[in-house]
Amino acid sequence: MNAEPELHLIVLWEKARAEEDRILADIARHVEIVAKVELSWPGDAVDCYGRFYGAKLLEAAGKVKICGDGPFLLVVVRDRRPRYGWRETSRGGELVNLRLFAMKSRYRAWTGGGHRVHTSNSPAETRRDIFLLTGRRMEEWKDGAPDGPLEVLPGRDGWPSLRALFDCLGETMPYVVLRNYEMLPDAFDPSLHGDIDLLVQDAGECAGVLGARKVFPEPFRVHYEVAVAGQPVRFDFRFVGDGYYDERWERAVLSGGVDRGGVRVPAPEDAFHSLVYHALFQKRAVAPDYEGKARECAAAAGLPGDSFEQWLPMLEDFLAARRYRVTRPCDESVYLDDLLPRWREIADAMRAWYPLEDIRPAGLTSRTVNPSLPVLFFSAKVDGRPCFVKYSPVAPRAIAAEWTFPRRFRRTRPDLCVEPLFWHVAAGGAFVVLERLEGRTLEDHLAAGTRFTPEETERIVADLKDMAATLAAAGIVHRDIRPANLMVSPDGHVKLFDFQFAVDRDDHVEYLYFAERHKELLYPLGAGYACGPGHWNDRHSIIKCLERLPDCAGKAAAIEELSVGLADHDRRARLPDWMFRKLKKEYRRLVRRHWRHLLLGRKDKPYDTHRRDYLAYILAEWEG
Repeated sequence: MNAEPELHLIVLWEKARAEEDRILADIARHVEIVAKVELSWPGDAVDCYGRFYGAKLLEAAGKVKICGDGPFLLVVVRDRRPRYGWRETSRGGELVNLRLFAMKSRYRAWTGGGHRVHTSNSPAETRRDIFLLTGRRMEEWKDGAPDGPLEVLPGRDGWPSLRALFDCLGETMPYVVLRNYEMLPDAFDPSLHGDIDLLVQDAGECAGVLGARKVFPEPFRVHYEVAVAGQPVRFDFRFVGDGYYDERWERAVLSGGVDRGGVRVPAPEDAFHSLVYHALFQKRAVAPDYEGKARECAAAAGLPGDSFEQWLPMLEDFLAARRYRVTRPCDESVYLDDLLPRWREIADAMRAWYPLEDIRPAGLTSRTVNPSLPVLFFSAKVDGRPCFVKYSPVAPRAIAAEWTFPRRFRRTRPDLCVEPLFWHVAAGGAFVVLERLEGRTLEDHLAAGTRFTPEETERIVADLKDMAATLAAAGIVHRDIRPANLMVSPDGHVKLFDFQFAVDRDDHVEYLYFAERHKELLYPLGAGYACGPGHWNDRHSIIKCLERLPDCAGKAAAIEELSVGLADHDRRARLPDWMFRKLKKEYRRLVRRHWRHLLLGRKDKPYDTHRRDYLAYILAEWEG
């Protein structure tokens, strides 16, 4: 029982107006009539009915046939003694205003059956329907029809601003903007974040209310485009039950949303945990600004921590306390990490083989997931000694390389290479335990503009020159020597790590077969430090690293010494014919796919343009 008076609406569609006088007389006997307004659809009635009813309407053309496409009558009424109960509706069982529900059933019988009369079942539905039919808020109708023009289906030809769009959302449905809402609604910049992520009850209804156009044809995609101020703005309409988050969590986020400058956003605790969940479990790489945003959300929620390594256990505790699960989204374009949510299980399995202590995920902010070589990094201790663990469920050979090649390297110069402590392979995956290197990578130093003294530079140059000689003597081709894989220790010396792509110098043919199967891994390998796509020479890579160092007395001599013989080395080292033919066939396939998309007018549908362009580059290099 609700003692407060309520506003409701009753709509007589065109084909119900033959009984208009009889219905109005009956309405006045049961509720107070606040206002009566005759309205007309602003365009094609099929589209208008479809937008008004949204996901609730199965077939708009049939609605027009039953209800008509001419002017209709909107009656706003006040029920001073509302009573509620459960009734079966077109959407299933609902708690409805019993008086209005009975009136609707009676009027539909008078007008020949069907849905020729529409009434609201609750104040929330009244708010939605009044805004869609008049463009005015429900409060403006309390004392009669508001002054000024009314707009049926506002935003039908686009929205004047994002603020107007969010005003409509706030009046018509529960919603929250999941993240990147700091600039909304008045200073949104699509170049920083290409789309706006909404969580709503029903994506179809939201698309209908906003007049959104679907961007991709796949039924599972929820990427839409809405015209705002004459420009397209992209949205993702996540909805309750879509698996983007646990369904109970989605309902809690939606019901607990708070207003932030005219935009509904998640409550601080939900905002923090959903952002950490999204960054760690739904992204192959953490966006550069996510750590700062998560830190702001944590502060707003009164939560501790300043890194994803600290926030991951907090997220797990939050999910466990509420019995939320990590769920796979219905939208197949959304990535879900299969490793990180299972890190405790993986850690327990590794502890069964090696006495690891205080094991926890590491490097989460800089982690990049490659589907062809999924890897998870851990920090841990062995007998109190800090160590580093690399785990992969599918790449035992890459993990074995982290054990085999550093051991071979260290027979000559143990001071220039990471020390492997343990290696194990089992049915569930493989892992290697390495010493924890102290210091910062050379890439970090160069990016930060560290000013090395001449003595420090000389020490680094000498170490890199000795590193090249040691690799050659050990018969190792590292294939990924670059500043990011060179650790500068506090004493100024350099150590080489990340041997997962290293090969024996005599295994050229074997790794070419691997390259054919995993082109996406090996052709970009070495970034700008390889001789060319798909071909590596560690001396060449070390020279490229030396060139980035400040000048010193020994730098030029070291480069000259390492360059001996490189001029006669065929850096393109022509591909085997069988591999060249395969790459060319793949390139032609991608070009044909590109033109097919253009001819079909599907310019926005993504396909692998990066792969096509990179293959073109590789083929040009090898043919040249």
